[in-house]
Amino acid sequence: MFGVLNWAVLFVASVYTAQAGINVWTSHGPYGGTVHALAIDPSTPSTLYVGTDGGVFRSTNRGSSWSGVNTGLSDFNVHLLAIDPSTPSTLYAGTDGDGVFRSTDSGGSWSAVNTGLNNPYVFALAIDPSTPTTLYAGTDGGVFQSINRGSSWSAVNTGLTDFNVRALAIDPSTLYAGTDGGGVFRSTDSGGSWNAANTGLGGNALEVFALAIDPSTPSTLYAGTNGGGVFQSTNRGGNWSAANTGLNVLEYLYVGALAIASTTPTTLYAGAVGGAVFSIQQVAVCGGDCNMDEQVTVDELLAMVNIALGSTQPSACPNGVPNGATVDIALIIQAVNNALNGCA
Repeated sequence: MFGVLNWAVLFVASVYTAQAGINVWTSHGPYGGTVHALAIDPSTPSTLYVGTDGGVFRSTNRGSSWSGVNTGLSDFNVHLLAIDPSTPSTLYAGTDGDGVFRSTDSGGSWSAVNTGLNNPYVFALAIDPSTPTTLYAGTDGGVFQSINRGSSWSAVNTGLTDFNVRALAIDPSTLYAGTDGGGVFRSTDSGGSWNAANTGLGGNALEVFALAIDPSTPSTLYAGTNGGGVFQSTNRGGNWSAANTGLNVLEYLYVGALAIASTTPTTLYAGAVGGAVFSIQQVAVCGGDCNMDEQVTVDELLAMVNIALGSTQPSACPNGVPNGATVDIALIIQAVNNALNGCA
């Protein structure tokens, strides 16, 4: 069991390093094994949990060290974790064959809570942030809802065309489900009905194995896919775009877990096949501010013009050109305004 520690170690990118972790995924190793789930204590962000093929591990120092917390688990293949936002010592774990387990002592001990859960292969869990007694479980047989902290469950699948649910996420008004081939589905009535929300997703990106919502901007959410990497939506799933800078190895595009710290929502964590965990710190881009010193100089403006003309690569202004953007007249005008008026 102790060998599993090498599969799930998590290191956080330093925000003080010039490039590492700033708008680019940065690996801190190690490799081997699979991290299925990540969870961050909302009241104590230095406390992290990971679900792996070898059970649940907990760190109280931002991933510098880990210990197994598996007492009471009958299935150590833990595919997901969820923390009660109102009582962070209460956690839920979904397993690959034995259903849902609940802990009320920060993982110190676990007990099964499966009454009415007709499918024991649980791949997703979500807790309603406005009513933490309400839970949702994603299984091979669709979505199940509990209104009593897991004591009993009932199916809520109207509108789903893919019942193999691998990911769930919820904000106070919208519930999302990621499926293994059908992409993302969205419900605005607590799972009463579902509609597909897949514009911009296709191919492997329709195999959605992880979802995360920005706690400070709930209209922004992220999808981790089985071969397409990470996708971002800024309009509640209305459309999606890839966000994979730094995930430059094929196996890292198989993203099975995503997590965002509530106190630092600009930092997103992703767990990939092979055991690697990546972090990215997302910062607002000031057009033309190549070195992120919050001012645009003449030299930086010239760099933008040369990029637009094709005589210089975008890497000449790494922080002043949004990922995937084309330097056109509109971006140059923005850079000129930022030079004259300062970065907002």
